[in-house]
Amino acid sequence: MRSVFTRYSYSLQKQIGYSKEKRRDFEVSFELHSNRPLSPRLQTMTEINYWLMKSEPEVYGIDHLKAELTTLWDGIRNYQARNFMRSMCLGDQAFFYHSNCKTPGIVGLMEVIETKVIDPTQFNPNAKYYDPKSSQDNPRWDCTRMRYIGKFKIILPLSDLRLKYTPEQLSLLRKGNRLSILPIQKDIAIEIRESLGAII
Repeated sequence: MRSVFTRYSYSLQKQIGYSKEKRRDFEVSFELHSNRPLSPRLQTMTEINYWLMKSEPEVYGIDHLKAELTTLWDGIRNYQARNFMRSMCLGDQAFFYHSNCKTPGIVGLMEVIETKVIDPTQFNPNAKYYDPKSSQDNPRWDCTRMRYIGKFKIILPLSDLRLKYTPEQLSLLRKGNRLSILPIQKDIAIEIRESLGAII
């Protein structure tokens, strides 16, 4: 909630003709100089980006994340998917997508709370995603830490996404696309979020 001072100053600036951008910059500046903890979005000073991240429910599903609350999204061994993770910012949101199951689809929502974390599984010879060519001095793989926001009351299945969107609108639908991490356009992400309704 904005402070009384912020609301008053915002209103005053509006009256004297400050643009929306200047009013927003003032409010951000006020928060930066107050003693309140900063939100992740203010820390990065960027707009929220939206993503879709796939996981097999039998391996690690939304209920696993719900129980743990946070998780390291490790085990990614595709360079393009890794690069998508590298471009994530604190406060970005991602749809949790169940893949390789009876009803693949969007089941929950997560938030990025840590970026560019070295993936520890690449160094473990007993791990499924061990990479013998990666070294501690020059690691190949990093990842993000995700926080559970919620599980949707309904599943938005892949079949419904195909009916509503084109492959150009939603890269998940492109033929041959097997990436486990994908960006989503902001307008599409907002539509999807609204269609899913309440979080439990």
